[in-house]
Amino acid sequence: MNKEFLSKVETFNGQYCSIEIDTELESIALPFWSIAEIESGITLREEWEVPENLIPFQGDWHELFCLDTESGKVVYINDDRDVIFIWPSTEAFIASLSKEELIYDTKPEIISAWIDHDL
Repeated sequence: MNKEFLSKVETFNGQYCSIEIDTELESIALPFWSIAEIESGITLREEWEVPENLIPFQGDWHELFCLDTESGKVVYINDDRDVIFIWPSTEAFIASLSKEELIYDTKPEIISAWIDHDL
């Protein structure tokens, strides 16, 4: 386990709000975990079908950022435990973090609805 990296990921919460994944900048919606949360999460890996070589450090257990203890890579996995993206090192992962806030310019979609008087 790269204890140094994992012990400092919680500090990323106050510094970064987005991350570059496969050349696209994406918002970081959830906070990075504290070292206590990471250590507690190790015991939940089997229940959530996360491979034993991956240590989750951010996510909601459906999508997770994990440290691969065998290779030192950072792996982003989805709910099906498919790999979404891999950073070759913790340094590469940190370099992909950004302070840029994403502003989504999508407008709400108006949906027509009515109440059936027969109900």
